[in-house]
Amino acid sequence: MRALLFSASLIGLLGHSWASYANGPRTLPQLSMADACKAVDASLAAQPSVNENVAVVDADGSLVCFKHQDGAIHAGVPGSIGKAVASAFFGVSSAQLEVKMGAAPWVSAPRTVTSAATVPVPTLPGVAAASLPAPIYSQGAKPIIRSGVVDGAVGCGGGTAEQDDTCAAAGAAALLQADKNS
Repeated sequence: MRALLFSASLIGLLGHSWASYANGPRTLPQLSMADACKAVDASLAAQPSVNENVAVVDADGSLVCFKHQDGAIHAGVPGSIGKAVASAFFGVSSAQLEVKMGAAPWVSAPRTVTSAATVPVPTLPGVAAASLPAPIYSQGAKPIIRSGVVDGAVGCGGGTAEQDDTCAAAGAAALLQADKNS
């Protein structure tokens, strides 16, 4: 029993770091602060009438950039971060994860989109229990996938589920558009 508790504690301390290295060491590109801030600004510009909280995390789930608009609900702060973390961990939108939540063991999308291999992961509730910050499997986050690698995710909270999803999609799309233009 002690070994089990120690293992659970170790998993809690390490959290999600295993996910980013499932296919070996990370390769470039990595999400920069400048790119993360571009994604946040694009997200907020997509729906100027909605007061949002926007978080961008890297592939490890670490917060890179965050904005809380005046008038946005404070519950959206951890919500936007958690949604982004979930999307970055699994490389799919949080809306897709919302559908899968509570299902039997699930296999994530490939960490490398061009690869046919998939990465087996524990059930989603187990990942949520072992991760800090905790992933939130609710609509409103989109992964940032560049050069076939999950580079991070954009998460939004403060509007309806659809508004949050539109906000996140605009942020992720802005970085893809910037990559095409460069």
